[in-house]
Amino acid sequence: MATTNTFPKDRVGFAITFVNADSTNIKVVFDNSASTKAMRIEQLSICSDDTSARNVQFSRLISATDYTIGTINVPAASGTDGTTPRVTGLSSSTAGIGTMDDDGVYVCWIPAGQKLDAKMLAAVTATKTVTISGWARSFET
Repeated sequence: MATTNTFPKDRVGFAITFVNADSTNIKVVFDNSASTKAMRIEQLSICSDDTSARNVQFSRLISATDYTIGTINVPAASGTDGTTPRVTGLSSSTAGIGTMDDDGVYVCWIPAGQKLDAKMLAAVTATKTVTISGWARSFET
């Protein structure tokens, strides 16, 4: 049993969009490189207006090296056509990158000094987008 209580702090939102010009280049999804605290990503949504399904590969940047942590399939029109749901990137039901915490919630911890990166395995169709958004927060005693 912990001798001190832990409380959520510092909720931070983030969002990035991939377009055709990004090709298969890595982009930063969440940057925790300047922090002294680990951050817990609690929401990671992926929406696409692309007419083709896309695979997004996530990695953790540690000391200038990206380590792959998972690839998520994003169906065509996910979260943008009113019928195809957005992809929840943390859940294991979508081959997500999260792990289940003690409360049964999927989260992804990003330690201090690290980044969560992503890249498309094939370029997004011209004039189309894939957007990744969510929030993270730290916990302190």
